[in-house]
Amino acid sequence: VDLCNELKSKYNVKTEYIVVDFGKIEQTYDGYYNIFGKYFQDREISILVNNVGTLEFKSQLELTLDEAASTINLNCYPQTFLSKMFVDVRKQKGAIINLSSIAAEYVILHQNMYGATKRFNDYLSMGYALE
Repeated sequence: VDLCNELKSKYNVKTEYIVVDFGKIEQTYDGYYNIFGKYFQDREISILVNNVGTLEFKSQLELTLDEAASTINLNCYPQTFLSKMFVDVRKQKGAIINLSSIAAEYVILHQNMYGATKRFNDYLSMGYALE
C-alpha cells in the first residue's frame, strides 16, 4: 500500500495492489488464471510487481515438511505463474519486477529454505531478462 501511494504521488501514475491469500490458491497455472487472468486482461498493465513470500524462521532440522512445502509454494509459485500469465495475457511490452531477498545471495542461519526459494526467484527473473 505504501509503495503504491508513493509511486502515485511521486510519478503521477495509476497503481493498484491485490491482496490475496496465496496459501489458498490451487498451485497450478489454472488455479492462478481463475483469479488473475481476467484481471490482467481487463487492465492496461505496464509493470507487474511480484511481492509474495513467507519466511519460517527455523533451522532446517526443525522445519516440518508441511512448512517447507508452504515456503516453496508461497515463495516460488506466485512469481512463476504470475510472470508467465502476465506475458501470456498481455502480449505487449512491459516490465516484471520480482522482489527477492538478500537471503538469495548468502547462507543465513535458520533461513536455508527461504534463501533457496529466493535464489529460485532471482534465477527466474534473470531468465526472463535474457528472453
